[in-house]
Amino acid sequence: MKKNIYCNIFSVLVFAVCMVIGFKLTLLKPLWNDEIYTQFKTVEGHSYAALLKGEPIEGANSPAYYVIQKMITSAVGYHYPSFALTGQRVWDPYAQVLLRFSANVCMSLAITLIARYCFLYFSWQAGILAVITSVSSYMVLAYWAEARPYALWVLLSVLQLFTLLRVIQTGRGLFHLALIHFLMVLTVTVSIGQVLAAFVVLFLSNIRNLKFLIGGVVLPLGIFIFYYLVAQSHGVLSTYEVVHPFGLLNDVFGLDRLGAMAVFGFLLWLCTRKNPIAVNQQYLWKIWNYFIGIYIFAGLVLLYFKSHEKAPFQTLNSRYFIFLTPMEIIVTVFTIVYVYQFIKQRCSFWRWHYVMWIVFLYVVHAMLIWKNIYKIGLFAYG
Repeated sequence: MKKNIYCNIFSVLVFAVCMVIGFKLTLLKPLWNDEIYTQFKTVEGHSYAALLKGEPIEGANSPAYYVIQKMITSAVGYHYPSFALTGQRVWDPYAQVLLRFSANVCMSLAITLIARYCFLYFSWQAGILAVITSVSSYMVLAYWAEARPYALWVLLSVLQLFTLLRVIQTGRGLFHLALIHFLMVLTVTVSIGQVLAAFVVLFLSNIRNLKFLIGGVVLPLGIFIFYYLVAQSHGVLSTYEVVHPFGLLNDVFGLDRLGAMAVFGFLLWLCTRKNPIAVNQQYLWKIWNYFIGIYIFAGLVLLYFKSHEKAPFQTLNSRYFIFLTPMEIIVTVFTIVYVYQFIKQRCSFWRWHYVMWIVFLYVVHAMLIWKNIYKIGLFAYG
């Protein structure tokens, strides 16, 4: 009971800090072409019905996000000024805060939920590590202050993962999972891969429910097919230039962090084969099955679009794989904590050396992120 109270206080503080960070990023980063186009041409240029029917032609159709933005801007009577349509970057503090408000809330909630989960599952130190890992992620910083659907997609991905884990552990929450799946395909239709991955994990866990199959799998699949046909009829899906896989890995994971986690993970596996630490192996294996399914889906998406690559209408870049970011954060935190637990149980003398090594890795990662942050326009204009 006391831990839950502390966790609630911790969660409120994390959310408040994240909102402040997001607000600061919002003011530092000017509005750019895609955000302006989405607001002026898509959100303000179509009715609610047209938005839900997929009539706006953008690279990623996001009806749920468009509706949210239209509700927010309509509530305060805001219209993007037509005179500000020229140029790629626009400084307008009021518009920056208003148009990115939903993105700031969604990303702050996503980080808070991850930190809260790590607090409850491990400790408050793991919760803080989750926050640091999140805010040092290139993808989080790049799309935290962005009037586009990516932050909402991250939040729904986090909700899906934790709801899925709840269903596996308790057998409850299938309705909530189905609702999340419905919102996911309305937010970004390509998230159908996440829906199918969750279904496979539930099937392998012997959780088979006809109502969930209809509402949580078949209905989202039908929505995906509908929007896919709409996009295909306008030729959008045949005009992509595809991001290089190594560029994707570097943006989503950070090659430095990916390499470190691979080494730590291998050492942990090697050291615990005969001397296992006290963890719920079956629980972790189900999480891993979900992650494997998501990674396979991401690879298939890359292969599909690479095989259909033509003169680009736009680039299929890393932002369309931002759903991998929450998993990168969780895998990083879990790996670091489990290695620490093993060292603490088997050779506690080395645990502070390990902590200092982790601090060093995070400092190096932060330096690399700071170097790459100019790729998204922060601090580059003013």
